[in-house]
Amino acid sequence: MRGRNPAPSGRLELWARLARSGSPGRMVLSVALDQQIFAAQAVGGISRYFVELARALALLPGVRVRIHAPLHVNALLAGQPLPGAGLRLPRFPAVTRVCNAAARVWPAPPLQDVLHETFYGRDNGHLRCRVRVTTVHDMIPERAAQTSQPFRTMAALKKAALARSAHVFCVSACTRDELVELTGMPAERITLTPHGSTLQDVAPRAPAIDRPFFLHVGRREGYKNFDALLEAYASEPRLARDFALVSATADAPDAELRRRAASAGVALVHLAADDAELAWLYRNACALVFPSLQEGFGLPVLEAMACGCPVIAADIAIMRELTPPGSLLVDAREPAALREAMLGLAGDAGERGRLSTLGRAHARTYTWANCAAATLTGYNKALRPG
Repeated sequence: MRGRNPAPSGRLELWARLARSGSPGRMVLSVALDQQIFAAQAVGGISRYFVELARALALLPGVRVRIHAPLHVNALLAGQPLPGAGLRLPRFPAVTRVCNAAARVWPAPPLQDVLHETFYGRDNGHLRCRVRVTTVHDMIPERAAQTSQPFRTMAALKKAALARSAHVFCVSACTRDELVELTGMPAERITLTPHGSTLQDVAPRAPAIDRPFFLHVGRREGYKNFDALLEAYASEPRLARDFALVSATADAPDAELRRRAASAGVALVHLAADDAELAWLYRNACALVFPSLQEGFGLPVLEAMACGCPVIAADIAIMRELTPPGSLLVDAREPAALREAMLGLAGDAGERGRLSTLGRAHARTYTWANCAAATLTGYNKALRPG
């Protein structure tokens, strides 16, 4: 099975059988997603990927989707009409362990065709399935395993998840190529399932911001390179004076970051924005600044483009894959490059309009429907014998 790449006609034949209707014994493809990411992540790109994938799969004829998460902490999953999505708990110490324990003792669903593991932790062996699959979102832990114990642990867990998976999904060609390079996995075992965006369809709601601003979305530590952005901002009085720097993420700035921003005269605004507020931020920012030096995909960049927000991003391989030719990519290791890019857009409405139009058109090629269709192809490859 792992060495074979079924012809497209095989997928069509199987799907014709799976989608057959009108008889009591019609075939249905049953898919379960486990609780792992929903037990750990309140918001974030990985949990959004799985919520949107589950919603898109559930719209396909002949597919039955359930999420085995009787307890979870995920805001994106809360309120979704997906079978098995249970009660959302507030965050507290050890809440992830509580949610994972609940999933293990909760009555398991009947035998599923596919179990799609949502992260790389415990092997949920009590969930019965014909095949297991997993999604690789990046290879950052493997690159950093020699210098970081947490990354070393994550890399080991991922290796185990890959070993028990009949098929593997990657969210970008960059991630697929890294996976092949670092593990030797045959490319035919991998299917690309890039993200989509729904933020452009969300009714925006304005947060309390009373001045022009540049936007940063996501975590700030380590390879996310937020320090370079803050340094770029602080080094130019016009930016610090005329534009707020909005950081949209679940984690509030610590006292040290607030002190550094205040001493540099930077108006740092933290927002734990929901989708409505995030949609407004994308529509009204001077630009999204995304200086991250490592990514597996970079969902905020796609969301910004879909909403017509100009983007300044690091000139790295995944950004060259994700953004169209003519995008504003800079050496984000250099605060001066970020500063000049922001100053250039701040004073050039025509360039902001060009980037907005370019990005919006390009983002239309990324949809969750396409992600679901590609995922279905991968499930078919996993289930086919031989």
